[in-house]
Amino acid sequence: MKCSVVIACYNNPDLIIGTLQSVERQTYDNWEVVLVEDSSTDNTLEVLQQFVISSAFKARYKLIPLPKNGGVSHAKGMGVRNSSGEIIVILDHDDQLAPNALEEIVPIHQLYPEASIVYTQHYNCDHLLNPLEIAPESAQVVYSDILEEKIGHLLTYKRRHYDLTPGYDLFFKVSDDKDIIYKLEEVGDTIFVEKPLYYFRISHRGASRGFEGFNKSRDEKLVAAQNAMARRDKSGVKQISQRDYINFLAEHYLLQAEGYILMKKPLGKPFIYSLFKSFFYRPTKNIKRKLRATLLLSIIKRLIFGSKTTI
Repeated sequence: MKCSVVIACYNNPDLIIGTLQSVERQTYDNWEVVLVEDSSTDNTLEVLQQFVISSAFKARYKLIPLPKNGGVSHAKGMGVRNSSGEIIVILDHDDQLAPNALEEIVPIHQLYPEASIVYTQHYNCDHLLNPLEIAPESAQVVYSDILEEKIGHLLTYKRRHYDLTPGYDLFFKVSDDKDIIYKLEEVGDTIFVEKPLYYFRISHRGASRGFEGFNKSRDEKLVAAQNAMARRDKSGVKQISQRDYINFLAEHYLLQAEGYILMKKPLGKPFIYSLFKSFFYRPTKNIKRKLRATLLLSIIKRLIFGSKTTI
């Protein structure tokens, strides 16, 4: 089976070279790379052009420069449309594949023809791609990733299953992966390979890094989940119960509230709203975490307004 490695590129040309070299080092030989250059503001396009021209594998590259920036969903969708492989491999432009990544995932796709998604364990790495840990959250999804949040890198899927979905939604700027995972879940099985075959760079440069990125990513994940729920109301495929959905919402808003604390941001109206919603949906669930957040807010209010102030 041929693997099409789709890479959406935007800025950071110093990192993309290592990403491409990791593909060229693959022990599995039947691959192509589809590079979608999303109208970078630096010299990324020139760096990519020079790399492809000088590569011993230049015949395997498709470089698509976009005339204007359309966002990651548009770029990945363009990459898939211009691919020719049976397996789509999603590789972020600042991450890298283990040398045996494709060799490991292709036989799994062959063994499970009805699996839309095959995903693997991965390393969380520092900004130099030195492994810090094996991602603790990755595991086999039992029913639906809306509840389990276990599908991560390396994300690969069959092109024929992708063609059964609406594809990438241009609304998503940072959580495009969650949206497409939900869609692919609805047309096939998901298989987890418990081997770390992907090096994920934890860096401040990424679109979802920092407080604003954290919040935007969570907000978009909620929209992706709500869209999936609406589709599944019609199809009946992998629909979660209303009780499970309420639990999902309670956890979502609690994580949003905790994000303000972890990032040491002002605990203003957005924080209070998120904390209130987490209590609203499940008053007694995760009560220790909620009380800890409430206590912190109370302490800060007292420091600002005086000891007589109450929440």
